[in-house]
Amino acid sequence: MDLQAHIESKLKLFVSTNIIRRAKLTVLAGLQDAFTIEFSKVRNYATECLNQNLGSTVVIKTERTVPDSPPYFQRIYFCFGAIKEDFKSRCRKIIGLDGCFLKGIVKGEILTAVGRDANN
Repeated sequence: MDLQAHIESKLKLFVSTNIIRRAKLTVLAGLQDAFTIEFSKVRNYATECLNQNLGSTVVIKTERTVPDSPPYFQRIYFCFGAIKEDFKSRCRKIIGLDGCFLKGIVKGEILTAVGRDANN
């Protein structure tokens, strides 16, 4: 069911296609602004994680499409120090890898490496 039919059936309102298009563009622009603000804080978040979690590792990969352009976020890697040490000392050397694809404005995938200890 398209959005126009959904609004007509649920809200009993007639909305033109142009109004729906403008509303959708407004929402998408707001989401893009929110993502831009959040991605600008990635380095601050990484620094705070390193300061609060001794022995942690954070690697951020960015790329510039044009030499004078702002950096374009590609990926981030987190490994918290306490989890790293506990994994080295107690876990079996079996790692599970799980992932999912992201849909929407921010496309990509999330991969997670999981170790299982002897108590599970």
